[in-house]
Amino acid sequence: MKTSTTRRKARSAGAQPAKTKSHRADKLAIAGGTPAVRDKLPHWPSFDEKAIQAVEDVLRSGKVNYWTGRTGM
Repeated sequence: MKTSTTRRKARSAGAQPAKTKSHRADKLAIAGGTPAVRDKLPHWPSFDEKAIQAVEDVLRSGKVNYWTGRTGM
């Protein structure tokens, strides 16, 4: 594999794997510990007005499948 070969070459040249900081909580958030994510997550899925209008146009046209026209394709 390319990945394992690359790792093997890097290690033979003296490279070390990157070390990352890790934060380990004493308690999980559900058990009263500090939450890992504090901000509210964005609503998903998210559609802009252009996408909503495009879907509305197709639905209003009545051409929503292969046999009735190319509008929805």
